[in-house]
Amino acid sequence: MATTATTTNTSTTSPTTLEDCVLDLSKAELPLILFPTFIFNVVALVVLLKMKGTADSLDRLLVTSLVVNDLISTCLYLLTFLMGLLSCGDILKKPFVCGLMGWLTTTMVMWSAGVITVMTSCRYLALVKPLYHRSKVTSRSIKFALLGTLIYMTLHLIFPFFHLDSPYRMYKSNKICGYDFTPALGGSVHKVILGLISVEGLITIIVVLFFNLSIIKQLRKRAQVQSGDVPGHQTQTRGRQRRTAFATVCIVVSLFFCLCYGPFLGRVLYDVIINAETQDEMRHSVSLSLLFLSPLLNPVLYGIFNKRFRDCFLDLCKNVYRKFRCKGANSADGNPLTLNTVTRNIT
Repeated sequence: MATTATTTNTSTTSPTTLEDCVLDLSKAELPLILFPTFIFNVVALVVLLKMKGTADSLDRLLVTSLVVNDLISTCLYLLTFLMGLLSCGDILKKPFVCGLMGWLTTTMVMWSAGVITVMTSCRYLALVKPLYHRSKVTSRSIKFALLGTLIYMTLHLIFPFFHLDSPYRMYKSNKICGYDFTPALGGSVHKVILGLISVEGLITIIVVLFFNLSIIKQLRKRAQVQSGDVPGHQTQTRGRQRRTAFATVCIVVSLFFCLCYGPFLGRVLYDVIINAETQDEMRHSVSLSLLFLSPLLNPVLYGIFNKRFRDCFLDLCKNVYRKFRCKGANSADGNPLTLNTVTRNIT
C-alpha cells in the first residue's frame, strides 16, 4: 500500500512496460474499494427512490444528493481505472484525457464536503431555528446551495488547465488520474492552492462538528419533552420520530465524513508545511484509503441508523426473491404442461 501514491507526469510520455498492463492488488487497493462502493450506492439509490412520496422530502433530498455524489464519483473513478487498465496506461498518459478525468473525479470527491455541509446546516436550522427553517429552507434553496458548492469546487480545481497550477497526474499503481498533492513538484501557486484546500477543508470539518454538537444537544432536549407526551399526540410523535431518524443519519454520516476526510486534509497541510517531495509514504496511503471509505460505508450507515431505510431495503430484497422464485416456478411448471398439450394434440 505504500506505493499507492506513485505518480507519473502526463506532460512527458514514457514507454509502455509490462507493469503498466498488469494490476497488482498488493499495491493498488483502490479497485477493491470502488467496485463494492458502486454496488452499495446503486442499491441505496434504488431504496431511496422507493421511499419517494413520504413527508420528509427535504431530508430525503439531502441524503439522495449525497448518494448521487458518491455514485458519480465512483463511476468516474471506475471509468478512469478501466481506461487505464485496458490501454496499459497509454490513454491516461495523454495530458488532456488525464487532466479531464482527474479534474472531474477530484471535483466530485471534494463536492461531497459541500453536500455534507449543506445537509448538516439544514438539520441544524430545522432543530435549532425551526421557524427560519420552515420559511426559508425549501427544496429550491437546497438545490441552489448544492449547485453553488459544486460550481465553487469545479472552479477551485480548474487552474491546472491554464498552467497556473501543477498539472493533473496519473497514479500508476491504481491507474487513475487526480490532483497533484505533492507540494514540491509545483511552484509557489501550487503550494498556496494546496494550503488553501487543506485549510478550507479543516474549517469545514470544524463547522460540521459544531452543527452536529448543536443537533445532538437539541435532540436530547426534545427527548426529554417527548417523554411527557400524552397518547393524543401520537401522530405528532411519529412525525418527530421520522425527522429524528434522518437527523441521526445526518449526524453519523457527517461524523464519519470528518473521520475519513480529516486525516487526509491534515496530511495535505503537513506536506505543504514540510514541502514534501513524494507521495509514497505510509501516511499518504492510509489517508487516501480513508478518503474512499466514506462513500463505501455511507449506504451501510443509512441502513444501520434508519429503520425506514432498512425496512424498505428488506422489502425490496423480498420482492426480488419472490419474482425470481415465481419465475423459476413458472418455468418448472411450464414444461409438463407443454408436453401434455402436445401429447393430447397428437392423440
